[in-house]
Amino acid sequence: MPPLLGALSEFKYHREAARVERSPRADMIGTHHGWRHFLADTVVYGVIFGLTNVVSYLFIVLVGRTLAAHEFGVFTALVGAIVIAGFFAGPLQLAVTQAAALLPSLSGLKRLTRTTVRSAFACIVLLTLAAIPYASRIGAKELDVALCGVATLLVYVGCAPMGFLGGIGKVRAQAHINLLGTIMRLCVGWPLMVFGLGVTGALFGYVWNYAVVFVLADRLSRRIAFDRSSAVAQDLPHLRIQGSAIATFALTFIPFSLDQLLVQAFAPSLGGDYAALTTMAKIVFFGAFPVLMVAYPRLLVRTGAGRRTRLFAAAAGLVICCAGSLAWLLVVLPGQSMAMVFAEGFPEVTPFVGRMAIAVGCFSVAALCAYALTAWGSRIAFVPFLVAMVTQIGLFASRHDSLGALVSNQVWTYGLQLVLVTPLLVFTIHRSVKRERRLAYAATQLPT
Repeated sequence: MPPLLGALSEFKYHREAARVERSPRADMIGTHHGWRHFLADTVVYGVIFGLTNVVSYLFIVLVGRTLAAHEFGVFTALVGAIVIAGFFAGPLQLAVTQAAALLPSLSGLKRLTRTTVRSAFACIVLLTLAAIPYASRIGAKELDVALCGVATLLVYVGCAPMGFLGGIGKVRAQAHINLLGTIMRLCVGWPLMVFGLGVTGALFGYVWNYAVVFVLADRLSRRIAFDRSSAVAQDLPHLRIQGSAIATFALTFIPFSLDQLLVQAFAPSLGGDYAALTTMAKIVFFGAFPVLMVAYPRLLVRTGAGRRTRLFAAAAGLVICCAGSLAWLLVVLPGQSMAMVFAEGFPEVTPFVGRMAIAVGCFSVAALCAYALTAWGSRIAFVPFLVAMVTQIGLFASRHDSLGALVSNQVWTYGLQLVLVTPLLVFTIHRSVKRERRLAYAATQLPT
């Protein structure tokens, strides 16, 4: 194909994709109403996200007060396995969001559901069957391990419909479904514990939680999925999960939790203090997280480099505002903040709260950059985060003599993420703008 005709073909593709973006499904248009909707989604998602965390924390507290000490240890170990699975389920869900954002079709939803089930089913079933004989090693029942496996499988199965909802901008529905699932966990798990089922009852709560999330998200997704019969739909690529997107999201967020495992491995005596410190500092990220979740699907459906850049700038401003405000509060009131969350107060941790809070703020911005690079289609967005994770492991392995050294390691990790990803994002945006201008110029040179 001649270069000029190739450029015209690509230009027509983007023009048609832009027409899809301007369809009634997208409240993501660049109008004043669209910006108001963006801010409203952020606020609503933030409020519901906060309520979900409150209910989840209440359930953990009730479990701790209901179960005996050794049972609570077993429960924590089994739930930890579900959380570790979430390290990969979260990126998978975001990759589904990326795949579904361009064209939310019923056939695409079915395909993505089959893909997620195939990618997880055999592995989870085999690992669960292999782990059941060793249940007694951690004081658990075989049924407890089986329930843990079922809950993990439901987490992965729910990635497709939940990610699909994100791809079509239904972030409020996502938040409501997560809240209902968490409430179901509390309403099912706690009574079963009270009636004497112990750890088994608590895990039944998790199974019901993720089952409700999957059923509600799947039904809602199927009801609102688009029909693929339009001409534009036939021109657009088939929905598929990008491996580079999964790698980017996983490598972005693994260091956010890997630090605690590294501390337990190299400096277990400081594990409690470090856990209290990071628990407090991570509030900064959770304050900015709703902005990321609302902005990401909008970044995906933006086709014009200028519009996408303006949206990114607005989202970055909100992230900096939210994360910066919470970080400033922790810098100014570190002792009071720790005492408010932890009865002991952890006075030896107080001097490091401000530094860690600022570092988590840097992580929040770096995570938004990762979302943006994925939206721009970068296949190497994972590289800066891979370098940062390898550096993190090396730092914790070589420097773990004091709490200050541990904090410094994590501060360097978050800072390195931001320093490495920023120039890559700037280069990607610059290249996208030049490419768009070249396509527009090529279109003007064609005979009318």
